[in-house]
Amino acid sequence: MSCADASLSDAGVKRKIETLQKIPLFKRCRHSVLYRLTQKLRTIFAAPGEIITRVGEVCDSIYWLEHGELQLWADGEDIVGLRDSGVVGDPRILLEKDEDTCQYNTIAKSFCQISVLACADFTSVVGARGRRVSQLLIDLSSQNLQSLAMDDNWKARKGAFKKVVTKTLRVIQFVNSINPQGPKLSSPSKSKVKTGRPRSKRKKARQSSEEEPVKEEPEEPEEPEKPAAQESKESEEDSRQVITFNTEAQKLEITATLQGMDFFSTLDTFSFERLISLFSKKFWRRNEQLLVEGKPAKAMHVVLQGDVNIIIGEKVLNKLGPKSILGERSVLNSGSGDAAPCGATVTAASAVVITLSASRNSLLDLFIKDAGILEHFHKRFEVERDRRGVTSFRNVKLFREADPSFTQALEVAVKERVFHPGDSLLVEGVHCSEAVMLCRGTVNILTKEVKVASLTVAEMPDAMIFGEFTLLGLWPFPRATIAAETQCLVQVIQADALRRCLDKYPDESFIFRELVEARLNKIYEQEDLARSLTTGPDEGDSNNEEAKSEQARPEKRRQIPQGLREVQGFQFSPKCLRELESYLHKRLFIPDQVIMQQGTDLQDVYVLQQGNCESLIFNMVFEIFDSPCVLGGLPSVLTKKVFTTVVARATCFVVKISHRHFTAIFEKYQDDRKKLFASANRAFSQMCDDFQQNAWIAEAMRQQLAAMPCLHGASHGFLVALAEAVEPRLLLPAQEIFLSSSSKENGTDLYFVFEGHFHCLQKGAVVGTISPKMLFGILEVFGITDISGNMRIRSDEICKVGVLTKVKLANLLRDFPEERGKFEKLVHNLMEDSVNHHLVNLPFFSGLSNQQILTVCHLLDRRFLLPDVTVVREGDGGDFMVVLNCGKAQIFHKGSKMGMLLAGKAMGVSQMMGVHPRYHATLKTISTCHLLLIYWHMVSGLIISAADLVWVEAMRRHAQEIEELELAAFSRKLHSLNSRSRRTLADTLDIASSPWSLQDVFLQWHAVVAERQRSKCLSPAATKELPSSSEKRSPGRRGSLAAADKECTKAALKPLRFRRDMKLVELRSQK
Repeated sequence: MSCADASLSDAGVKRKIETLQKIPLFKRCRHSVLYRLTQKLRTIFAAPGEIITRVGEVCDSIYWLEHGELQLWADGEDIVGLRDSGVVGDPRILLEKDEDTCQYNTIAKSFCQISVLACADFTSVVGARGRRVSQLLIDLSSQNLQSLAMDDNWKARKGAFKKVVTKTLRVIQFVNSINPQGPKLSSPSKSKVKTGRPRSKRKKARQSSEEEPVKEEPEEPEEPEKPAAQESKESEEDSRQVITFNTEAQKLEITATLQGMDFFSTLDTFSFERLISLFSKKFWRRNEQLLVEGKPAKAMHVVLQGDVNIIIGEKVLNKLGPKSILGERSVLNSGSGDAAPCGATVTAASAVVITLSASRNSLLDLFIKDAGILEHFHKRFEVERDRRGVTSFRNVKLFREADPSFTQALEVAVKERVFHPGDSLLVEGVHCSEAVMLCRGTVNILTKEVKVASLTVAEMPDAMIFGEFTLLGLWPFPRATIAAETQCLVQVIQADALRRCLDKYPDESFIFRELVEARLNKIYEQEDLARSLTTGPDEGDSNNEEAKSEQARPEKRRQIPQGLREVQGFQFSPKCLRELESYLHKRLFIPDQVIMQQGTDLQDVYVLQQGNCESLIFNMVFEIFDSPCVLGGLPSVLTKKVFTTVVARATCFVVKISHRHFTAIFEKYQDDRKKLFASANRAFSQMCDDFQQNAWIAEAMRQQLAAMPCLHGASHGFLVALAEAVEPRLLLPAQEIFLSSSSKENGTDLYFVFEGHFHCLQKGAVVGTISPKMLFGILEVFGITDISGNMRIRSDEICKVGVLTKVKLANLLRDFPEERGKFEKLVHNLMEDSVNHHLVNLPFFSGLSNQQILTVCHLLDRRFLLPDVTVVREGDGGDFMVVLNCGKAQIFHKGSKMGMLLAGKAMGVSQMMGVHPRYHATLKTISTCHLLLIYWHMVSGLIISAADLVWVEAMRRHAQEIEELELAAFSRKLHSLNSRSRRTLADTLDIASSPWSLQDVFLQWHAVVAERQRSKCLSPAATKELPSSSEKRSPGRRGSLAAADKECTKAALKPLRFRRDMKLVELRSQK
């Protein structure tokens, strides 16, 4: 060896010795021992991702990291990174005889050079035995605790390592004391390499060392402590880097792995680059679950290293190794709707399993952006299934004519099971609601424990289904036992899973109806055969005659319905029925499946041939339909929307006819069309009566009212009272409702729309549409009729509504005043359209821009007032103006009526601008009014710069002018009223101050009556000669009238008399 090589070798040995001396165990070893230990070290090299140690494996060595970077974690704790000179392993395993298991996983993050020291090599060099080993272990534990107690920076590092310390305390000590980038733990002083001495001098040296005091070596300078924020930031960055493996080497490794798989290698370069950016490395411990049966997969996994178990029904069916794809079915099927559940549970079979994982959400986003990747995944998915030995349902003969989307949904919903020989797939007489599809294997069919047949399925296309009658609800339990003769792979179809699939694809039920019709007779034949085989000679005895008669008694068998001739209400001509039957499509509905959903478009007419259904209105049972009949009743065939929800109570055999063909046939046969309309009208009349008289309608009405957005948050008591006050009604198509109250005694009504649509008509034109969960008539109920005018509401279809009268609404709001705000909010929303229009047309705001007016509209205060409410009083102070949006109000000045304030007019402009602090008139509502209040602070918010003060000053001047004009008009009106009052008062006083007495008044009235009496007996010419009544009433002619009428009065009437002192005295005699 050359000098240079020798120096390099010495440097390497010296560096290894210094590394060993940093461990407390080796600090007590002599230099010669350390030198021999370095000779025992074995060097290994690890590639990125290579596993060094695994949790649970036997570990009898410790490792020194000379170059590179490692990762350590245990039991789901935080991941710890090791760099150059790091130590992996517990040094105490070198002293203990028993084999120990590793407590953490270690994986190479980069290319690493590692030195390994085995327990056997250490024992052979050191030769520690007996009590010496126990003492070393005690000393090692005490030194570890002392080293931790002396560390000043441990508290700052505690947050990052507190979980790992509880499990691997000694490993964390080594990481902190050796890691060159972090703060180091205070370690004991390094022992110097001793030179050799003669043996004779060793004893003297030991004695002198005991007498002399120990010299303390100078402490190494401590590094400045880093702030906690910086420390936490560095730890977060290290953790993120560890988890995502964001290094270039890891990206290259992921790329190389995926390119080696056919599933991904067939992608184009651009799509492949977008896909690999979604993958990241993940590590799984033994028995940790990657996928859970029945739950959606959170990610799609590609096994990179290790094995995984495929578990179905708590049984391990298969084991997959590297380059296997997991969870792809659940991820791909999630794009079409709800997340699809996994068909099996996948757990880690190896101590450590490494996968490349891409989350479901990120993949779905990629599929939305690039549909080509999704299509490629579906194609490769089928190839992957074939590689696993599984074939799609679309290849099964039973589902070849079905919609591919239905078979895919059913494939996701079923559960895969494996039955061993002797297991029963179905048991005779045991209640169940499922069917099994035999995909591979041999089964025996047993009836009353007698083997009837044996069937074998070798390939998936020949798969057979058993228990379809219990699945469809035709039978409560199987009538035969299906037992596995060999190991069988089956797919279990639950009734709930099939119902969910048929709800999405109802037309695919024809598959099961054809299956039932084809197998029903064969099953009855098999039962007859089994009954004949089970009949023995002993059954002919007289003692068993009763049992024999019961066995021989024929069971009531189900008959498959055909045609429409027995349908209620279909008494049509034979030609019409035959043509209707030519358009029939057979369907089958299982119990609790929805046949017709209310509110949807009526595209088909459904006829119930066998079974029974229930009709739901407001989620309550309204009517029961027994076969044969038209589902939904005959009125349903005349509407555009489905009127009621129809749910199957039992298995129902149904046929449907396209509504287009149904209408065309009855247009062809007019006589049958008249019969259909007459039957539908009678049925609808009966339906209306039943709808309004049902006792459950109040509770159902409460549920419907609670679902309306305008009543959200209403109290339970108010909803109950409202449901009792609302009257349910059914409205025919094209039925009109007039909102004006002129034709109603109790005023207008409020309508709650539960189902159906209405059109708002004004002057014959459609101006709006009213949909379900809305109401109309709220403005008219509160007395606002200026907006509706002659508006009419016309129903577009059969509508279910609730009617509330004005009186009942007033009583409800009086009992529940806290609910009044909900109805007033509706009024504000309906009146919002005219707010901007009225503000724009106000002359006072003519100087503002449209944006400024919109700002004011957003800020102003809206009020809803009933009649006879005083808005402002004369003389009161205020800083707001009133704009009347709708209604009428009266203006009073000094107690006198000055005029009316109509919609679109304003009052209080000068008070809002601060020109006058008090109002100069009183404003009182006459009808229901919608008011807009504008305050000065709302307008002042529009002032942004000094230039805006120009229009502010102009508005002040305008307000002053409006105030002066109003006061002048009020003064003229008040002067006119005062003049008129004085003239009326003068006339009154003139009459009162005249010398007339009560006697004269009676005499004058007596004369008037006498004149009328004379006019009855005198001729018209004679009547003209008499003086007129106006002349007689004149004060100047009082005496002449009395003289002229004296003779006539005596001849016409008896004299006026009154009682005085119990005597009748004539009135004239007292004058």
